[in-house]
This record gives sequence, C-alpha cells and structure tokens, in this order.
Amino acid sequence: MERRSTRIALGVWTALVILFLWIPLALIAVYAFNKSNVQSWPIPSFTTHWFRAAWTSEVKTSLWLSVRVGLYATGIALVLGSVAAFGGVRFRFFGR
Repeated sequence: MERRSTRIALGVWTALVILFLWIPLALIAVYAFNKSNVQSWPIPSFTTHWFRAAWTSEVKTSLWLSVRVGLYATGIALVLGSVAAFGGVRFRFFGR
C-alpha cells in the first residue's frame, strides 16, 4: 500500500523530470527569436529574421521531402496493417 509521502515524492520527482526536459526546449524557443548572432542574456531584441533566413534556404525542399516520405510510409503501413488484420481475422495460426 502506498503512503502519502511516497505519492508526494513521486509527484515531485515527476515534476523535476518534466522540468528537466522542457526548460531547455523553452530556452531554445526563446533564443530562436533573438536578433543577435551571439546567444547572450538578456536578449537585446526579438525578431523573426532567422525564420525567414531558414525558410529561404533549403528548408522548403527538405520539408516537402519529409511530407512525401511520411505519406509513402503511411500508405505502406496502411496496406501492410490491413493485410495483417484481414489475415488475423480470417485464418487460424500460431501466435494469433
């Protein structure tokens, strides 16, 4: 049986792990809008310049390639999963 202190300790530990994972992601998101090339604190000003610079480079091509690969993988998984499901329902075999 769990004691109250165990549940509190588990909750605190869970919160610490989540913070450990999310704080760096939040900092990177804030630094993405930094106007300067140098990452310093406090941030002097905010801009979307780096998003425009990235979008005009090869990001569009890479994004379209990722979308195509994802669509192909989804189609293949749909076909294979459907065949496996039909086979599992229709026939009897070991491991079913």
